Amino acid sequence: MKKVISLLLVFAMLCTLLAACADNSEMSENNAETAASVPKVEESEPTMEETQQAYSETTASDFKYTHTDDGVAIEGYIGSDEVVVIPAEIDGAPVTSIGGEAFSSCSSLTSLTIPDGVTSIGENAFRECTALEDVVIPDSVTSIGFGAFYNTAIYNTEERWTDGVLYIDNWLLEAKESVSGDYVVASGTTGIADGAFGCSSLTSVIIPEGVTSISDQAFNNCGSLTEISVAVDNTVYTSENGVLFDKAKTALLVYPAGKTEAEYVIPESVTSIGHSAFSCCCNLTSLTIPESVTSIGWSAFYNCSALTSVTIPDSVTSIGPSAFDVCNSLTSVTIGNGVTSIGDYAFLNCSSLADVAIPDSVTSIGGWAFYNCSALANVTIPDSVTSIGGGAFYNTAIYNTAERWTDGVLYIDNWLIEAKNTVSGDYVVASGTTGIADGAFYDCQSLMSLTISDGVTSLGRETVICSSLAEINVAEDNTVYASENGVLFDKAKTALLVYPAGKTEAEYVIPESVTSIGEGAFWCSSNLRNVTIPDSVTSIGDSAFGCSGLTSVTIGNGVTSIGDLAFWNCDNLQEAYFMGNAPSLGVDAFMTWSIETQANIIIPCLTIYYLEGKDGWESPAWKDYPTSTWQK
Repeated sequence: MKKVISLLLVFAMLCTLLAACADNSEMSENNAETAASVPKVEESEPTMEETQQAYSETTASDFKYTHTDDGVAIEGYIGSDEVVVIPAEIDGAPVTSIGGEAFSSCSSLTSLTIPDGVTSIGENAFRECTALEDVVIPDSVTSIGFGAFYNTAIYNTEERWTDGVLYIDNWLLEAKESVSGDYVVASGTTGIADGAFGCSSLTSVIIPEGVTSISDQAFNNCGSLTEISVAVDNTVYTSENGVLFDKAKTALLVYPAGKTEAEYVIPESVTSIGHSAFSCCCNLTSLTIPESVTSIGWSAFYNCSALTSVTIPDSVTSIGPSAFDVCNSLTSVTIGNGVTSIGDYAFLNCSSLADVAIPDSVTSIGGWAFYNCSALANVTIPDSVTSIGGGAFYNTAIYNTAERWTDGVLYIDNWLIEAKNTVSGDYVVASGTTGIADGAFYDCQSLMSLTISDGVTSLGRETVICSSLAEINVAEDNTVYASENGVLFDKAKTALLVYPAGKTEAEYVIPESVTSIGEGAFWCSSNLRNVTIPDSVTSIGDSAFGCSGLTSVTIGNGVTSIGDLAFWNCDNLQEAYFMGNAPSLGVDAFMTWSIETQANIIIPCLTIYYLEGKDGWESPAWKDYPTSTWQK
């Protein structure tokens, strides 16, 4: 009977929502009035098909969501119901994940049902849902992010904790810092959440046979942990001398931080070193990585403060983000000839590292990769490198040596790394340069024009976000880039890469040869008022338009995808005219930051106009954005 009444309430609320928008308090009052007027109905149970159809039709509009390769990701909840049942399908696709902070601070939420099919729950997903006292986590979930249920009614009810450990259904969510000594995970547990144990006095953990999911950093900051044991019958995990592996010992998952061995030889069966696998292992001074290993996960050796040297074998193809972050005793690193990418922050704060030879196999060096390596005086960047992230060599000995700078610009080998904010007027990139790093001219607010020499083949992201920059010129012999009236394109003019922020034209019509608008292409072009995107364009990249003065945009019928934050902070955008079918839309594509709410909100004056007869549009709102039809 309760289910039937709930369905009637949902349909009644839909009518109310379509009639007018109301604030949360008004909606709560309407709910109460509606409930009082619902007639008594005969007790009967709706079929699963009826229930699913009703929820798909009536609750999907209460969620912000995006389509992914494997289904639908819930990104936010905009409803006000106390009891929420997340639909198993939205737009005919299965709901497979709940994103970080999706329900954060939904203070009215008391009960939640997560459908079968959801595999991941993001960080802080239900944080500060202070009234949430009941939740159903299905068996399909394989990962729960850090702080997902922090400061909920569940979290704050002392009776929900067992010996200082919080369990929800079959998941171990968190252990209090006071948990110490030897801890045996409760029988029947199937998963351990991200960051579950931050227990400085914990010495050992025993994992029972039923545990099939251990989230990232589950045992981080357990400085006394010396041993992890796994039940013999466990089908997913195994351990050897207290070190946690997958069952086949192909992945090293956790090397306990409190182990006293100064040296460690990774078994030759291991092919991957997992996320945070050796994190905070302050006793480890050296280790041997065998040729069987092909990847090193992010934060794999984070804060291994005693580690002095490491040799990465040729078998490894990638060094993950923050892999050796805060290894401040590291003096020697040998990077194997198989490595193709060095991740963001990979060697951040390795203050004792003085020399690095990057092999010819490497094609990308991540942002802040060697940031704060204050002793780093020598590095070799091979011709194979095609991208270098912003701040990659900031506050190194190279960066801090005045003689390494030429007219306010730092070059390393054939790469232009950074220009000081004093660089102004017209700047010509030095002959022989092959690449310009991300954000190289980011803060040069007096730079008027930039001339790119013929040898430059790699240009980083957000290279020239300069408020006075009005023109980018490209040498005629350049084989990769071209310019037209100071706007930067690829050589064939099929991709628009940079529209200089300082250009004074209020209107711009993109050439019909262009098929894509690159990431950040029009970012900070505050003088632009109107832009016309031709039918030839099929995609608009992430953060493509960050134009505070933009009031109108016409988008051709060829556009099929618009990236994340594509028109973010276009505060004065009033009219977006679409010529074709509704495109796929990235996260917060037409949003702006609200100082008042400290969150992204829909651009206040925006209306999206679409042509009648085109597919995928909805009225009076599409993807939460206000819509209306128009005539050409």
